[in-house]
Amino acid sequence: MSCDERLPPVFDEFAGTRGGSHLDRGRAAPSSTLLATTPDYEVIRSVVRAHSDEIRACYNAGLTRDPNLKGRFTLRWTVRHGEVEDVELMDVRLDDACVVVCVVDESATWSFPRLRAVDEVKINYPFLFVTP
Repeated sequence: MSCDERLPPVFDEFAGTRGGSHLDRGRAAPSSTLLATTPDYEVIRSVVRAHSDEIRACYNAGLTRDPNLKGRFTLRWTVRHGEVEDVELMDVRLDDACVVVCVVDESATWSFPRLRAVDEVKINYPFLFVTP
C-alpha cells in the first residue's frame, strides 16, 4: 500500500493541504487539550526531541525524492495512560505523503509521561521541515 493510500481521503494532493483527518489508533474520549502555552509542553517537547532521529529519518527519505522538500504539519495525539491512541493530522502543508505517514507511524509508538491529573489528554504539536 502506498503512502497516499494510507492517508485519509480528505488529503488534496494538488493543494498540498490536509486538515482534521484521523488515523485512528483506538478509542478517543473527551479529554484536555495541551497547546504550546501549557506548562506540560516542555515535557512533550522532550519526548519529541528524544525521537528526533526517527523524525529526521522520515524527512531525509523525503529529501531523496525531492531535495527542495519543505513544509509543515501539526499532529494531534490522543494520549491515554501515556500511550498514543489516536493521531489526527492538522493543517498539513507538506507535499510528500510518505514523510507524513512515516512521522505519524513513528509517533504512534511513543509513550508520554502522565500529564495533568487526567487519564486522557490531547496534544497538538507542530512539525516544521526546512531544507538544509
